Amino acid sequence: MVVPFIVAMAALGVAWLSPLEALGDIRFSAHMAQQELIMLVAAPLLAIALPLPPRWRRLFILEPAVAFSLHAMALWLWHAPQLLEGALQHEGLRAIERASLLFTAALFWSSVIHGNQRLASLFVLATGVHTGLLGALLAVAGRVWYPRYVSSLGVDALQDQRLAGLVMWIPGGALFLMVGLALFSASARCTDIRIRACVPGWASAPSS
Repeated sequence: MVVPFIVAMAALGVAWLSPLEALGDIRFSAHMAQQELIMLVAAPLLAIALPLPPRWRRLFILEPAVAFSLHAMALWLWHAPQLLEGALQHEGLRAIERASLLFTAALFWSSVIHGNQRLASLFVLATGVHTGLLGALLAVAGRVWYPRYVSSLGVDALQDQRLAGLVMWIPGGALFLMVGLALFSASARCTDIRIRACVPGWASAPSS
């Protein structure tokens, strides 16, 4: 699956090697855009491009509920003020943040792709709910959560934080809603509940 892999690498390049990287140090909204590129573009495309061998799919961490929980914990933990501020100040911690978000997101999307469609649709929708909740909390907050992001370039830090919340809440929530509903709809009309066999475009992907 060459094309998904190339697009995934391009998304990571934009997130980590473009001017967005420097902007992410002074704008939380840019930092959020980096995270969304990692979790919503690169991770699912890598899961499609690099299908796991059948024996790996039985691993405990690839159980849908486990992969969902690990990704949710990583996302919420790295938005705790102390951890995110630490990641912004220390390159080692920042590398751990990025690796854990990409890894757990790839696990989650792999469990979705290789799993039962009906269960996958529920976990995708549940992910949309909890990520939307985090985005909404950031968008309506009355104070700055991350003091490192101070006013600069004429943009208020609180307004920038609210923009970051909207980036997570609206586009991210819409994507999870569309994918979840598509999977639910496919499972309702397909006798084979395996996603790779039912969703157009995945049926031709190598299974091992």
